[in-house]
Amino acid sequence: MNPTTAKILVVDDDPGMLDTLRNVLTATRYETSMASSGHAAIAKAMMTAYTQDELVAESQRTTGFEVFSKPLDLDRVLPLVKRIVTSRPSGPSKAT
Repeated sequence: MNPTTAKILVVDDDPGMLDTLRNVLTATRYETSMASSGHAAIAKAMMTAYTQDELVAESQRTTGFEVFSKPLDLDRVLPLVKRIVTSRPSGPSKAT
């Protein structure tokens, strides 16, 4: 998958952190969507034409789970995002 077409969902309850990550990821040519709560993130992640089984299978194939503590170290975030995006099979993004 080309990183310029990757869609990243960022979840944080701090509006300043959301703005910072939106700016950094957008400048790095990722399409971003923001959510300020887990409920909002789930609502955004489930807006897709794919079935729940397909989403579960996709999540089982990926290993892009990471927990970051604050203050956020962008030198760790961007390489992780790139690794996740480039390790995914090519094709259309499954979640928006």
